[in-house]
Amino acid sequence: IRRQRQMCIRDSINSRDVDKLAHAIKSIIGSEIPKGIDEVIIEIIDCCSDLMKLNKLIKNLNIPQRFRIELRHYDEDLGPAHQHNNGFKVALKYNPSYIVFLDNDVEVDRKWLSKAIEFMEKHRDVAVAQYMLISLHDRKSIDRYCNLVDPLLYGYHIYMGEDYHAVKHKLRPIKCFYPDGAAFIVRVNAIKKCLLNDGSIYNSAFFIVADDLDFGWRVWLSGQKVVTIPNAVVHHMRSFKGLKVNPRFIYYQVRNKLLAMIINYELPNLLRFLTLYLVSTFLTALIVQKINATYSKAIIKGIIDALKELRLALTQRKHVQRYVRRVRDEYVLKTVMISLSLTTVSYTHLTLPTN
Repeated sequence: IRRQRQMCIRDSINSRDVDKLAHAIKSIIGSEIPKGIDEVIIEIIDCCSDLMKLNKLIKNLNIPQRFRIELRHYDEDLGPAHQHNNGFKVALKYNPSYIVFLDNDVEVDRKWLSKAIEFMEKHRDVAVAQYMLISLHDRKSIDRYCNLVDPLLYGYHIYMGEDYHAVKHKLRPIKCFYPDGAAFIVRVNAIKKCLLNDGSIYNSAFFIVADDLDFGWRVWLSGQKVVTIPNAVVHHMRSFKGLKVNPRFIYYQVRNKLLAMIINYELPNLLRFLTLYLVSTFLTALIVQKINATYSKAIIKGIIDALKELRLALTQRKHVQRYVRRVRDEYVLKTVMISLSLTTVSYTHLTLPTN
């Protein structure tokens, strides 16, 4: 185990969230540091916040000796994907064994870091682990436990919204398709095997939505695992409860899922599932047109703009298929995707062995 670890907090895009950031940092510096770690560096990647207010916040915090805070501020909205990438590239200069990514609207449990690193040291085939996300609103509802998708990349979230304390005895470390961007830990040496051609962990072209999905997909294609650790808890104040549908979200969802398919699927599955996705998406646009024309336009615009990004997507596809991929699509489809033909879904094959 290396003597240094790094954590990255990705701040939000406006100064109104500085108070949330302060709450997050206080919970981190008040948490337990695992044995063998000399220093924890908190790298804040901020966009568009009040810089004076941020500097004042950091100055007024009573930072323990083994913690250090560094701030990187940008005057433009880079988007979550780019912010994760900047945090990752900055973190690499410290040569850490692990990097933790957190949103600013979180509160960590006292042993959140100890539990995660203990798990990662025991399971060397796991490259990425998601924290157990519990709602910061009521401190009992499950925000995210396991993120899954079907071959058309429609999402499934196990136990979302259920009482964590009521189902806690059922929860086990579980394979998931991708980590939720709000809180996850990566093993640095492992994650270097599934970076994009520009050395990025996330696809900056995505800006927001499905960027974590694309990242998790590449981890699985590299022959490594993404897992949720149910006893490593982070409370998260998600900005929307469930799925808040708006034209901007719909646009990025359609656009980015198309790009993710183009980049990651093998050619036969790309032709098969991309065709199905386009047909289903066009039908949705036609149906939604009668209910809300704005939503329908967002869907069509997402398809058109995905085609505009085709050259970049094909360049990234070439890199992923040649240098990242170590397993066939069938392995990923069987191991961690939901079958389109299933009427009832079993998750027992996703849990890790207890030993």
